[in-house]
Amino acid sequence: MAGPISCPFCGYESGSEYNVQLHIEERHTDDSPFVPEPERPKKVSRLSKTSNASSKGTSSSGTSSMPEDMWTRCTRPGCGEHVLLSEIDEHLDLHAAAALAEQDEERPPALPPRRSPPRRPAEKEASSKTRELLPPSPRKLEKGRAKSPGKTASILSFFSGTSTHGRSTTVRRIHEPKAPGRLGKKELGPHAFEKRMPDDVREHLIHGAKPQYVQRISRSGRLVREAYVPNETVGLIPILADLCSLEEDTRATYFCHPCVRHIQKLQCDGNFCGYWNIQVLLTYIQHMMPQGPQELPNIIQIQKTIEKAWDQGILSFGRTETGGILDTRKWIGTQEALAFFNRINVKAEALVVKAEALVVKAGDGDGDKIPATELLDYVEAYFMSATDTAKRHGTSYTTQLAPIYFQRVGHSMTIVGIERKDDGSRNLLVFDSSFATSKPMENVLDGRRARSSVPDMLRPYRRSELSLTKWDEFELLIPHPIVDAEMASAI
Repeated sequence: MAGPISCPFCGYESGSEYNVQLHIEERHTDDSPFVPEPERPKKVSRLSKTSNASSKGTSSSGTSSMPEDMWTRCTRPGCGEHVLLSEIDEHLDLHAAAALAEQDEERPPALPPRRSPPRRPAEKEASSKTRELLPPSPRKLEKGRAKSPGKTASILSFFSGTSTHGRSTTVRRIHEPKAPGRLGKKELGPHAFEKRMPDDVREHLIHGAKPQYVQRISRSGRLVREAYVPNETVGLIPILADLCSLEEDTRATYFCHPCVRHIQKLQCDGNFCGYWNIQVLLTYIQHMMPQGPQELPNIIQIQKTIEKAWDQGILSFGRTETGGILDTRKWIGTQEALAFFNRINVKAEALVVKAEALVVKAGDGDGDKIPATELLDYVEAYFMSATDTAKRHGTSYTTQLAPIYFQRVGHSMTIVGIERKDDGSRNLLVFDSSFATSKPMENVLDGRRARSSVPDMLRPYRRSELSLTKWDEFELLIPHPIVDAEMASAI
C-alpha cells in the first residue's frame, strides 16, 4: 500500500493526491509551484553565467539573495535540498519512485534473482534493429572518405572515434571565462557566502560514509563478516541492463562499466550533489587504476584537493567565482570537478551543449536541433563506440566506458547509460544522489524476487528527452584514466 503524500511546503500529509492539491491551493496559493514561473532560467553553464555577470558588473559584496521565485526547499524527511520550483513536482515524484515498496503478493515478480534474461520470441527482430544503430565499420568509413573527402561525417561516426572530419556544432569544450567575477546565491546556493559550515554537518560528512560491517551467511553456509558503505549501492548496472531488456518496446540500451557504484547523499543540511557525483566517477577510476588509493575521499578531502588545484594555478578562476569552498556548503560545478581530476592526474574532458551554438548547414537535412537532442546524440554515440567489446544482456550492452558527470542548472547527476525505444524516443539513465535505492531493487541485488513492475523500478534512473527540453544548456565531464598513471597521494 502506498504511503501518504506530503505537501512540499509545510509537510501536511494525506493518502489522497487530490486532498494535497486542494490543501496547496487553499493554504499556499501565492507561493504554490503550480503557479507558472515568470521567467525560466536561460543559462546552465556557470562559466557562461560568470562571463555575463562580469560584463554586467556583478558585485562581490555578498548582497545577492536567493531568488524566491526560483527555488524551494524539499520538506521530505531526509532530503532538505533546494529545488527549482519548476522541478518540485518531478522531484517529489522521484522521491515516491525511490521509496517504492513491495507490491501485492498476487502480482507476478518483475525480475527473478539475477541471471541473464531469457530470449524473447522477438529477439531476432530486436537484434536486427539494434544492428542498425551500431556505427559503421572503420573500413566502410574510409571508403566513404575516399569518395567524398570534403563531406562532414555524422555525429555518430565522429564521437564513436571512427571519423576525423567535423565536430558537432553544439557540443564544445568548456573554456575559461575571460573576466571571472564573484558568483552569488543563484549559482552557489543559499550558503554562497558561508565562512564555515556547522560543525555537526562537517562531522557527518567526514564520518557518515565510513565502512560498516555486517554478519552474513555465505553460500557455503559459513558465517562471514562483510564490509559495506551505508550510502553506496554496488552492482546496479547489470540489474538495470536486465530490467531494460525485459521491456518489449526497447530497441537497445547502452551502459557504462558495471563497476560503477551509486552513491546516495548523506542526510545533512546541504545539497553537495557535485561532490557525490565526483565520488561516483571515482568508483570507475579506482577500478581502472587499482594501483591508486581505493578509499573514496570524503567531501572535505575533495574540497581540499580542489583548493590545492587552485593553488597550483589549475582552473584557479574557481576561487574568484566562489570565494573559496573549503569547509562550506557552497555548490560546485563542472569546473571544480575538472580541477579535482586534474589535481589527481586523471585526464578529463569537459564539454558544454549550448543553445547559442545551434547551427545546421543548409542541405544537411537534419533541421535545427535543440540542446536535449544534441546531448542525447552525443551520449548515445559515446556508448555505441564501445559495443565491440561490450557484454550483451538481451537488448542491453554493458561497455567498459566511464560514466559521465552531468550538470544542468541547480543540479548534477551521473549518466550511466542511454536507452532507445522502438518509436525512436530515448531516455538518459542516471545515478542521482538525491534518491535512495528502492526496496525492490535491493531485493534483486540480494538475490531475492522483487514484486514490482519494471517501469516502476526504472523510473528513478530515467530522464526522458521531454524532461530535458526544459534546459538550454548542459555540461558534461568525462574522465579518461590511464592504466599506468599514478593518482596523486594528496587526496
